Amino acid sequence: MRGVKFNPGTSVEDNQRFAARVITVRSGATVRVRNRGRTQDPHTLSLVRKGQLPTGFDPQGCPVCGPLMEAQRANQETGEVGVPLVDVGAEGFDQPGDSQFIPPRQGISFQVTAPRGRELSYFCVVHPWMHGEIRVR
Repeated sequence: MRGVKFNPGTSVEDNQRFAARVITVRSGATVRVRNRGRTQDPHTLSLVRKGQLPTGFDPQGCPVCGPLMEAQRANQETGEVGVPLVDVGAEGFDQPGDSQFIPPRQGISFQVTAPRGRELSYFCVVHPWMHGEIRVR
């Protein structure tokens, strides 16, 4: 099963995930990511420090979710995103706070500019259980 399974009054199961969860790239490489989900859900690929990876849905479990959604000017009612790319430092994907919006059934490309030896933790703000890591070699 991929996607969401809804049992009214009982439970919700959602096994959406990043595949592959860990990728290794060279500094300066361009990475392409596709949203192949079977639902019409958007995703984000948002960099955070490893200790900031969400542990739950409430504000205590995901203190970075609100600020990242605000930075992308996401409208939670319509799903529209005003800022699809948040780049907080130098150009490129390289530090916590950088975030890319991935529309349903579409793809994005970005350049990883973090220096060699860095490990970049990321997650999806929309689905905070979706975690991954980019290892820069």
